[in-house]
Amino acid sequence: MKLPQKFGRYLLTEKMGQGGMAEIFKAQYKGESGFAKNVVIKRLLPVWSDNPEFVTMLIDEAKALVNLNHPNIVQVFELGRAGPTFFISMELVEGIDLRKLFSKLLEQNRHLEPKFVFYVLAKILKALDHAHQKLQMVHRDISPQNILISWDGHVKVADFGIAKGLHRSHETTQAQIKGKYAYMSPEQSRGEKVDLRSDLYATGILMFELLENRRLFESTNDLALLEKVRESRLPSDALRRWPGALKAIVLTALQKDPAHRYPTAQAFFEAIRRFAQKEKWGTDAREFAKLLKELFRQEKTESEKVAAPAVFAQTVSFKKTISQKIFPRLVLFFAMTFFCSFVLGMRSVATVSAVSHVAQAAIPEPTGTIVIDATRKETRGTLWMDGKKLAEFVTPYHKRDIHLDADRHFEVELQSESGKKISEKFILKKTDPTWAKTFNSATPQPAILRVAAKPWGEVTIPNILQRRETPIVGLLISSGEYDIQVFYPPARQTVTQKIILAGGVETVCQADFTGAPKIVCR
Repeated sequence: MKLPQKFGRYLLTEKMGQGGMAEIFKAQYKGESGFAKNVVIKRLLPVWSDNPEFVTMLIDEAKALVNLNHPNIVQVFELGRAGPTFFISMELVEGIDLRKLFSKLLEQNRHLEPKFVFYVLAKILKALDHAHQKLQMVHRDISPQNILISWDGHVKVADFGIAKGLHRSHETTQAQIKGKYAYMSPEQSRGEKVDLRSDLYATGILMFELLENRRLFESTNDLALLEKVRESRLPSDALRRWPGALKAIVLTALQKDPAHRYPTAQAFFEAIRRFAQKEKWGTDAREFAKLLKELFRQEKTESEKVAAPAVFAQTVSFKKTISQKIFPRLVLFFAMTFFCSFVLGMRSVATVSAVSHVAQAAIPEPTGTIVIDATRKETRGTLWMDGKKLAEFVTPYHKRDIHLDADRHFEVELQSESGKKISEKFILKKTDPTWAKTFNSATPQPAILRVAAKPWGEVTIPNILQRRETPIVGLLISSGEYDIQVFYPPARQTVTQKIILAGGVETVCQADFTGAPKIVCR
């Protein structure tokens, strides 16, 4: 089709992508006296506009989305119809999503400063709290692609297209897996009923990945990835460089049992607010925007479109089902997923940081929290408090609301896979009320390393390899931190990368000397 093209009250100016159910355009709304506004139009493909059941569900969804009016949620302007074709108009942003930010940090071998991690998380949790409380709506697809960031440093949650709320007259059958596998809660990955705590688990995954600068759940195929998600096990080296109180926040969000997670998005937010306040990790949109400008200074001046064709391809690859007898309804819900997903819009009014600008009310006297996990599934253990047995448990174990009228002395003992006893003593105080640890109770597994280079190179890892030519495939190596160096003799160019290898996990490093020398490890 030729563009620009008139479409109802809008002028379609640029096609941004197309999925199986809808096509997306950058458009301009033309009003009176020369008024004009840039928006995104998601236009339903004709075959779906002829389906009455789908249209009814679409209208239900759009009515709810219009009511989600919050500075950290992408705004839907209207559900309309031009001739036989239904469409939704939404805000437009010239910015990036969190996945793009992850990629840029890896490319530049940088970590996101904790203050920016907490800033992003605060905005996500504020958005979720609004959706949870106002509409009892569970997003079910909190993932990097759906966390959108404007160049002005504002953060919004997008794509409530597969959300399940009280507003919908056609409920989703529970025996369906919706969302992106690597960001599902364990109960969602099993096709079970989910509630708002499923969104908090996914937010916990984002928190882990932002702090660690690596994926939490990875695998070479979907089935293996789903199994990892269902097991809900953190790597043995997880969060080693962070304080125990911060680790406890992440582990609380990532509890396998929803009853042990934060009960609400507000409770999760308050936990990170208190920690950020204690550590003086405050920032705002303006400072975040400066970081984005620095990270993306090599990008094209034309702003990136968040709703790109690649996003559609990745979204559809994760829309799977474990039910074979409800396929027709599943197709309809996939259609709604595509059509009702959002694109981030820019706002001219600056958003005040939820972390840096906090109420100065007195913080209540803390109670104690203990989180114990182990690398071997369902490791048995015993916990003593002040010399008396407090609990016998199976990992992962979470104990909170411990009364701290005085210092409490604890000892934890676990039995490793080889039968060896593992024990540790610790103290909880009013000034240090949280303790969390993952014990290495399993027989150590080697890490797996693969290194490749374009066009080729020589790999050196101190005390492991010395100038071995690429490709390096299936190298078994002990868990730990390593410096990898790849040398390209013809141009006498060298790239280096410091990585942390985890047992049983394959890490792939790719060096590239065809342009500016670089190396990326995942």
